Amino acid sequence: MTSRMWTGKRPPHLREQAGGTATPTGRCDTCRLSMPRKDPQRRREYNRQYRQANPERVKEWQRDNYAKHADARRAAKREEYQENREAQIAYSRQYRKTNPRRVREQQRAYRQANHEQLLASQRAWNAANREKRCETEMIRRHGPEIVTVWAAMWQDQDGLCYLCQRQLEPKKTTVDHDHRCCPKHRSCSRCRRGLACQGCNSLIGYANDDPERLRLVANNLEAALAVVTERLLPAPTGMEPLFDMEA
Repeated sequence: MTSRMWTGKRPPHLREQAGGTATPTGRCDTCRLSMPRKDPQRRREYNRQYRQANPERVKEWQRDNYAKHADARRAAKREEYQENREAQIAYSRQYRKTNPRRVREQQRAYRQANHEQLLASQRAWNAANREKRCETEMIRRHGPEIVTVWAAMWQDQDGLCYLCQRQLEPKKTTVDHDHRCCPKHRSCSRCRRGLACQGCNSLIGYANDDPERLRLVANNLEAALAVVTERLLPAPTGMEPLFDMEA
């Protein structure tokens, strides 16, 4: 016959027979003995001692629990954000305005710690959203109205370069503008001259937008071409070429 050691606590069936219930302090209102699972102070103390004695095990449990409920946690955060979207945006805006230096330091630290990951993510997004990226960059450079302005200029020019009158390729088309108004890679409704191909845009840029210089270049080029064309005519029979063409 086995004997059981008295622990100073009544078994559950005896507490039920005595009609005892747990009070908010975690003690039975009949026998006044402590009930460990319902005593908040003892429970907190036990948890604190356990965490101190098993830090690695606690961290492992936290990591497993974090990974196990990652999807549910993200869904809950997303739902909470949608329910309080305006308040969240206002709070974030106010926080950035109040703590600009702290925000910059946090962003700098995050970029340094995740440099390669951010680069890979940016490359993947650019590859998957090329048209959207080009549109966003165009809006950043030329203003929010550039999308409708571009479409109108394209229609007015029939899809041709306004300088050389050749067919334009949308991905290789630039917005030509007068640099006396807006700087490079910027434009406004006052200084835009039209849509140009990359070759013509570079040509007038190197000529500093000087028509007289371009006319002089064209005239001299035309004269030089005429001279060289005459030289390149078939040589008379018996005349040897100056250079070995097969070398």
